[in-house]
Amino acid sequence: MKDVFGRVRKIPRKAIFTLAAFGVVFIVLLIFVAAGWEYSNSARFCGYTCHVMKPQNATYIRSSHARVPCVNCHLGVGLSFGYVGRKAYDVREVFDYVTKRYEKPIRITNLRPARETCEKCHWPQAFYNDAVREIVHFNDDQDSTRRSTYLIMKIGGGTAREGRGYGIHWHVEQEVWYIATDREKQNIPWVRVVDKSGKAVDYVDTESKVKITPEFIARAEKSRMDCIDCHNRATHGFKSPEEAVEQAIALNQVDRALPYIKKKAVEVFSASYPSKEAGLKAVEGLAKFYEKEYPDIFAKKRAAVNSTIAGLKEAYQLTSFPEMNVTAKTYPNNIGHKTYPGCARCHDGKHVTSDKTVSPQRQTIRLHCNICHSLPLNVQEGQQVPKIPIIKTGEPASHLAADWMEKHRRVVDESCARCHAPTLKGTAALKNLRSPEGFCSNPSCHNTEWKYVGLGKLPMSFGCQTCHNPDTSTPPTRAGCLVCHQDIPKSGLHQVGAHLDNGAASNACVACHKPHEWTVSNRATCESCHVDKKDHNPGIFCGECHNFRGQS
Repeated sequence: MKDVFGRVRKIPRKAIFTLAAFGVVFIVLLIFVAAGWEYSNSARFCGYTCHVMKPQNATYIRSSHARVPCVNCHLGVGLSFGYVGRKAYDVREVFDYVTKRYEKPIRITNLRPARETCEKCHWPQAFYNDAVREIVHFNDDQDSTRRSTYLIMKIGGGTAREGRGYGIHWHVEQEVWYIATDREKQNIPWVRVVDKSGKAVDYVDTESKVKITPEFIARAEKSRMDCIDCHNRATHGFKSPEEAVEQAIALNQVDRALPYIKKKAVEVFSASYPSKEAGLKAVEGLAKFYEKEYPDIFAKKRAAVNSTIAGLKEAYQLTSFPEMNVTAKTYPNNIGHKTYPGCARCHDGKHVTSDKTVSPQRQTIRLHCNICHSLPLNVQEGQQVPKIPIIKTGEPASHLAADWMEKHRRVVDESCARCHAPTLKGTAALKNLRSPEGFCSNPSCHNTEWKYVGLGKLPMSFGCQTCHNPDTSTPPTRAGCLVCHQDIPKSGLHQVGAHLDNGAASNACVACHKPHEWTVSNRATCESCHVDKKDHNPGIFCGECHNFRGQS
């Protein structure tokens, strides 16, 4: 020990001071590097220092993940040295930022898999109870009347061995693979489901623009379905103009007593502006609208108009970012199936089993509303909140068929009345089902355009037997059409005896309507029966005067 101290005393003081200085500098640099590392990993750095992320930051700070650091999703959760490699790769983004070579709008290309991010906090195998959800809307009328849709969301989860594994979270409990042909994963022409025994069933989009061949499947990139395939906008969700305005009204940031406030606000939000400032000016212009069109109301409720405009300006700033080419339509949201395809990317009635050995008639991916939620119940303002059964029992086998949602419009018969009109019998029950108050008139289902779901026509994927008798391959008779189309009046074209009473061929609706389009075919079809054309201009097509719905 004496030798050690002796050697230290022999070191020149200048050298000791130099070493000490280097040590201090090293520690200071280490502190700065650590602080810089931490700051560069912070949400503040990502959201405020990097101005191209302003749209994402505006939605992030108002999301349910506002307390989750950005790097947890974008770099993954793990040891720090794992970050270093991934972050070093992204240094190129700094160069793109400085040289302004970044794309507008910004789109992510290498998000970490959900199993390395989301599932660190959210355990897919955990069972989640069903949840009641109220979806609030406001009409475009003068009073912006409130209406609510109530659903029981079948969140599900758990595992099949527990007797669970159903509902929405079935998709992550099962092994589901897919091929997407676009960057946003909106076009999915091929899906494979692998059951617990290892048996795989492939489904192919019958209307795919890409030819799905074995060679295509072999070389295409396949993704296993996980949380992000549905919850792709869990943190950075951009509301549509209507959603943003309705939320502002629901939060009392907008005075609903102002006439047509919902309609006028949506019109302003929906327009395109060269800058955010121009958009905010347009929102302020609502004051001039009320001053001109409703001067008495404007004079009495000037404070309400001002507070409403303040609330709408705050809401507008979350919907449009012209400087980054970001609008509500820029980033598809895969939750739901109305504004974007969402669930209907696969559950669209067009994805059919490619292997005939699976089923002689082939099967589709199930197209059911009540797989993931109960049938919606619509309630107008002032009406009593409905009673929704927690457990639905006695559902007939027909309701479980994969094509039931498409087929239920055409196979209505008296058996439906056992549940949906139990107090009525026969024809009265069928008429009640389609009355304005009947089960089939549910405005949450039938008053909405579901453009991404294959309900607007007869998809051939359900097989020819949908319309044709499987034994004789003959077209359906008029009686078969009238199962749904009971309200065809016996007037105009339909009062002609040939349409009602003659043989099966002329008795079928398809004598005038194309089987796969259900539109009146052409003039030649009409003239095959209507040869006496007195007072008819030969240059005019019959449809210019006749609408072929029983009215002339």
